[in-house]
Amino acid sequence: MNSWLPRHALIWQLVAIAAATLPHLFWMPIWLAGLLIAAAITRIQIYRGHWQFPHWVIKIALILLVLSALVLSFNRSTLMSGTVALLVSGLALKMLEVHTRRDALLLTYLSFFVIGTQFLFEQGILAAIYALVASILVLASQIALYDPRPKRLLYMPLINSMKILAPAVPLMLVLFLIIPRIGPLWTVPLDQTQAKTGLAESVSPGDISRLTRSGALA
Repeated sequence: MNSWLPRHALIWQLVAIAAATLPHLFWMPIWLAGLLIAAAITRIQIYRGHWQFPHWVIKIALILLVLSALVLSFNRSTLMSGTVALLVSGLALKMLEVHTRRDALLLTYLSFFVIGTQFLFEQGILAAIYALVASILVLASQIALYDPRPKRLLYMPLINSMKILAPAVPLMLVLFLIIPRIGPLWTVPLDQTQAKTGLAESVSPGDISRLTRSGALA
């Protein structure tokens, strides 16, 4: 049993991982969803002291099995999905070896990264709202890691998470209103003092004489 990890921290950790990976369940293969569920159940049983941490031989076997499944499930045409699936697989397997707070923090950082990858598949307003909610939950799980009080109310990390992110809401709204109205960088005028080519692909009578009289940079 991980005595350093409070019960509410474990609960928030599992909630955060579920929130981060939920949008990917609509496209990921069924075996990957099963891997996440199995890893979560194993994590709970290890915490309760009913099961032991997997032996390194089992870990290596799981890694090889997951890599083989990824190769069979994805190809060049689905390379982006395969890369995200690899990240989600790593998140699931990492749940099987959370020995220290550092390991739990790594799960938190991976969860933040997985939330960002959802925008590779959907960029709508609903996806943005869900990403905000999921980020609040993941931040709550990180806060819970540093609160060892056993009688701490379960919802307090969520309250503290919203308090931390609240000052960023005005800036988020300003960026949401301004950024879409700024033209892309490729519309910025180029430096007009650069040299110009002398002749086009086709030459017509008089082009050479006009070129010799031009004062533009060559």
